[in-house]
Amino acid sequence: MKHFLFECKKLGKQKVVWFTVVLAFGAAISLYFLQYAIAEKMQTQNQLKEESALQQFEAWLAQGEKEYEQLLVESDDGEAIKAAEENVARLELSVKNRVELLNNLENNDWNQLYEAHIEELATFLTPEASMNIEEQPILSFTLRASKEEAEWLKEKALTPFVYDWRFGFYHPTIYDTFTGRAEQSWHALTKRYGQTGLYYLYQMMEKNYVLLAILIGLFIFGNTISSESTRKKRGLSFYFVQPIRKWALFFAKYSSGLIATGGFLFMVILLPLVASLFTKGIGSWAYPVLVYEGAIPNSFGDQYTKLSAENDQFHFIPLSEYAWKTAVLALLLLLFLYGLYLCFSYMIKNPPVNLLIVGAIVFGGMNWLPVSRWNPFTYADIHRVLNGELATLTINPSIQFENGVLLLSIIGVVLIGINALLFRYATHQ
Repeated sequence: MKHFLFECKKLGKQKVVWFTVVLAFGAAISLYFLQYAIAEKMQTQNQLKEESALQQFEAWLAQGEKEYEQLLVESDDGEAIKAAEENVARLELSVKNRVELLNNLENNDWNQLYEAHIEELATFLTPEASMNIEEQPILSFTLRASKEEAEWLKEKALTPFVYDWRFGFYHPTIYDTFTGRAEQSWHALTKRYGQTGLYYLYQMMEKNYVLLAILIGLFIFGNTISSESTRKKRGLSFYFVQPIRKWALFFAKYSSGLIATGGFLFMVILLPLVASLFTKGIGSWAYPVLVYEGAIPNSFGDQYTKLSAENDQFHFIPLSEYAWKTAVLALLLLLFLYGLYLCFSYMIKNPPVNLLIVGAIVFGGMNWLPVSRWNPFTYADIHRVLNGELATLTINPSIQFENGVLLLSIIGVVLIGINALLFRYATHQ
């Protein structure tokens, strides 16, 4: 314990470490406020567009009423008068709906908007109707998922992400493969921005936020051994004139760097949540997270199993369940990558080069190695593991949370043993 505390004190006294940590924390907070500003701008644009539409309908209503009154005075055509009257009634209803919509937006009351969208999606899911983007259809899987998500949000009385709601509330899924202008339109239509802390972090998980934070943490705190074994710095030699066992020294250095990196990861996640308390709050743990259940197995064998937008199923889990599973995988991923980083640090004493090599291995393993339950780098993409996307796209249901926990735990422990042997060899006298 004394060795461990001594190593922690040494980390705390390094100015470079503090400078890098403060810089990383500042970036984490700045990213949140940047997204918040974008979301606020979109929300303002939504309201301005709706106010503009209301003014247009009011102008049409005034024109329609004028034409109707003029027909009553100047015309005896009953059909024309009736048509003008019906037009005025439609415009009055449209104006009324626009006013209610504006009031709902100002009061953050989404109930009626959810009801309208659920009804619209139910219509599109009938055989007689369909929804297209630039003449390319939105598949039924996406429509079903969007409808169920809206029902969840309505039932829990939750505020959604900020999006361009004029086009409806659609949840993008892996089943839609738009091309050309349709792809651009779909991206703009389904673009979402989280204002609250939890929603922001959920979005950042899609961009491998945790993985990037771990790699930065390794660069800052993962050099507890290599930094003292260079030609210019022979800090390890100091210990060997003391009555100290090598194993105790190894575990003190290993655990201090590992815990410091874990603390850094925790703070990088916590800071946006704290910052959100000054804006819209942290959000709700009940927000729905889409989970793919994969393709329906084919009775003739897995090689014949294919995705089906009409038949494949899905379900939603609350953000709270998604969060604790993310935390577990993140900690085990940290254990694995920390051990991998230290293995290279015995041979490469330059932290930036070491980080580039480990980063290249991680992203290469994620993108070039086969996606498999036995590939530990598969579980570095935490979001796509937890929402079932990787298992669905590869038609490999074994890629799941439990297998990731088991594999990363075993490899993490093995790497501790390998690092202990490398440390003993590196310090052999």
